Amino acid sequence: MLAITITIAVALGAGYVGAYFYLRPREHIESSSDGAWHNGGDGQTPENATASRLLSDLQRRILAAPVHRQLDIARQLVDEGIEGTPSYADLGVTVQAVDGESFDAVWVSAESSRPTARLLYLHGGAYALGSVQSHRLLIAALAKQAGVAVLALNYR
Repeated sequence: MLAITITIAVALGAGYVGAYFYLRPREHIESSSDGAWHNGGDGQTPENATASRLLSDLQRRILAAPVHRQLDIARQLVDEGIEGTPSYADLGVTVQAVDGESFDAVWVSAESSRPTARLLYLHGGAYALGSVQSHRLLIAALAKQAGVAVLALNYR
């Protein structure tokens, strides 16, 4: 179970840095026989090297903790995101906490959010990792690009 949790934490970390690589055009990038992506055959791209270092650092930090604390450390690291990940305020959205009796949630909206448009967002993480904090980039983008107020639930 712990190995699965660590794998999930590393995968979520990969999501932060991987989105940049996988959402951009690939016409100048090719796959080599070792399965790695290379830029024009010149070796590993600087972006891939950075992603590899970040993921290795996440794994090292999780495994350095005592076994009984590794899941908590993985959750903390995923929630913090990669150093330099902007806050909700930096992303140009407003956040309003919802104080429910049996749940914790936030409303996230942007200036472009239409007053009657709403979206319920449930973050990923296999019910072990993730939160409205760890998924703030996506939640803010949904609010801004779709022009909706997003209700994002915290659960685990």
